[in-house]
Amino acid sequence: MKIRSLIALILALVLLFSFMNVSAEIVTYPLGDVNGDNDVNSVDYLMVKRACFNTLNLNFAQEQCADVNKDNKVDSLDYALIKRHCMKNLVLLGSVEVEKIPEGATVVDLVPFDMTQSVMDANTVKLQAAMDAESAKGGGTLYIPSGTYYFSSQGPNVRNVEEYVCMPKDNVTVVGAGPTTVLMPVGVTERGLDMFYFNTYSDSGFTNPVYLVNSDFRDLAIDGAHSNAKKYTSAGKGFMINLFKDCDYDNVIVRNTDGTGFGMDCPVNCTITNCYAYNNGKLATTSNVGASGFGIGTGYVDGEEILIENCIAEENTKFGFFFEHQGRFQSANPHRYPATWADGYIVRNCTAKNNLYDFGGELAFDVYYINCTVPADTTSTAPVMFRHHSIRSYAIDMNIELEFEDVYTSDSYYDAVYWAVNNGITTGTSLTKFSPGNTCTIAQALTFLYRCEGYPGELVLNNTSDTSTYQYPLIWAQKLGMVTSSVDTSATCTYNDIIKFMWIANGSPTVYGTYATHMNWAIKEGIIPSHKMGNVTRGEVVTIFYNYKNK
Repeated sequence: MKIRSLIALILALVLLFSFMNVSAEIVTYPLGDVNGDNDVNSVDYLMVKRACFNTLNLNFAQEQCADVNKDNKVDSLDYALIKRHCMKNLVLLGSVEVEKIPEGATVVDLVPFDMTQSVMDANTVKLQAAMDAESAKGGGTLYIPSGTYYFSSQGPNVRNVEEYVCMPKDNVTVVGAGPTTVLMPVGVTERGLDMFYFNTYSDSGFTNPVYLVNSDFRDLAIDGAHSNAKKYTSAGKGFMINLFKDCDYDNVIVRNTDGTGFGMDCPVNCTITNCYAYNNGKLATTSNVGASGFGIGTGYVDGEEILIENCIAEENTKFGFFFEHQGRFQSANPHRYPATWADGYIVRNCTAKNNLYDFGGELAFDVYYINCTVPADTTSTAPVMFRHHSIRSYAIDMNIELEFEDVYTSDSYYDAVYWAVNNGITTGTSLTKFSPGNTCTIAQALTFLYRCEGYPGELVLNNTSDTSTYQYPLIWAQKLGMVTSSVDTSATCTYNDIIKFMWIANGSPTVYGTYATHMNWAIKEGIIPSHKMGNVTRGEVVTIFYNYKNK
């Protein structure tokens, strides 16, 4: 994708998001001011009286102001106290910070702070009923006030492979009061309990590719601490969504799930902004699939796109942020997920730390990690890791804050080392050492060049594991004629080797001069200052690539 188109996509998505943000507002009212006119008078106590006789339903904000004795209920005692205040024989002191319900929103009648089974069952029924009712009206906004709400399972999905609490619907937005609105699925299930689930495509046996459209979530948290599967299967997500369009998620926290926090497949014109994924994949091991913070499946149609911006992923079992072509699991039926290109899966200005891999992908394509941060104290195995034949995948101007104790500002390769790390070409030999004086093997040099070229090659849909970190770089190099099938990948790479590899990757141009053609080309292009011989070190390799990309 051309960079101009990439920038246009980012700007368009950001502009779209800026006009769609809906959230609760915190407003301060005098204690007893039930109607919100900043005065406590007879209107207020008459409203409470009507509420006591069940002839008036108070909304959540009104209930907070009406409960003047703070016993978590509105009754005749509150009516009497407000009336005495109006009669001048009692002074109500203080104010109440209340949640002002978004205009036009429907408050979902859930019971907070109660893990009684009957209450959890009722909460599940009420949430789904409210979702269905709002959808039947053509769409709208559901508001869930501040509080911790517990939910039981609604039951298994059609394929009986996972359970869920609520199925979102088209054109329905769910808004909370911020991180104090906490939704907690509860229970021990056979294979995992999702909080929100939508997957008509798979549930129909891949015959009915229905998209979830314009389903937005704002200002709430999902916590899977009380949900535990008997067996890990990648289910048990905060969001399990397959095929979604024009959907936006803002200021949403997902934590402590068995599987991936934001597990969402095949987006078209969607955004995830200001969200946080923490400690997801709690049931998994690092060898399991899924189990990440933000896990975006891809590949149903060409031209998919999503912008993930200003999000944080910490301490998730597998990846912080990752993309994965779903054809990886459908190699026997490639028509199910046949896409080969995307308008752009863009992750920008996000932060990840203490995941197994902070940013990356598996059979990823057209992924752009831009200006993202990995703090220096991360415990991740690798800040950036693309695996399983990922192609056209880029780390651009990353802010990977690793500080190598063996790389000094006075070193000629200092800028090249950190440029290579921040562009996903290589990491250190550990989190604290780069080992710039170590020699490179042929396999390592080809891998670095493959990444430097943006993971070139053709998309191959399969579910095979990488046999080595250099498996696909080697296939690419053999196809271009850099090496033969009999190459000793463990042999030490020389200056002549790496320059020749780069020359072939650039079309083997004819350049006349004193030395071999590939050396003449490298000198002319400013990649090396003069003819070089001998083995090449890690510091020298990244310097060659740095000169190559910044010439």
